[in-house]
Amino acid sequence: MYRQSLLKWAFDGKLTNKNVKDGELPKGWKLAILGEVSKACLCKMLDKQNNIGTLKPYLRNINVRWNGFYLDDLYEMRFEEKESERFGIILGDLIICEGGEPGKAAIWKGQIQNMKIQKALHRVRFDQSVKNEYFLYYLKSARKLPTKYAKTLCISYIHNILTV
Repeated sequence: MYRQSLLKWAFDGKLTNKNVKDGELPKGWKLAILGEVSKACLCKMLDKQNNIGTLKPYLRNINVRWNGFYLDDLYEMRFEEKESERFGIILGDLIICEGGEPGKAAIWKGQIQNMKIQKALHRVRFDQSVKNEYFLYYLKSARKLPTKYAKTLCISYIHNILTV
């Protein structure tokens, strides 16, 4: 409970400025819609009949762990060169599960070159002004809620990423 309160205070700016009143943002902070500070992508669907290009490794839900990745069991799928930007991941991208445990997420640290992501994963690439760790902690704290609320919160969060 203390950890969740501390996280809330951090997001409200109360840890750095004791003069902040409820409902106010600290001086210099800006309220932004997620789509204003990031770009998100729901990834490529595996379709053996229509996939052309070069085989590349890709992440699935099962490869994403909280704060890390299990990379010993990777599959490959064909990607065209023109799909590299859209479905590729780079250092600092936040990868979020939609399936399995919705909201489970990790930050890509560049472990494997030319890594791609596949359907039930979302890639969120934040602007330089935003610390991706904060969003990871937010998602991680949501899993401490009762299951029905945590799942709803994470699915709502993922939906908002894609629709903003």
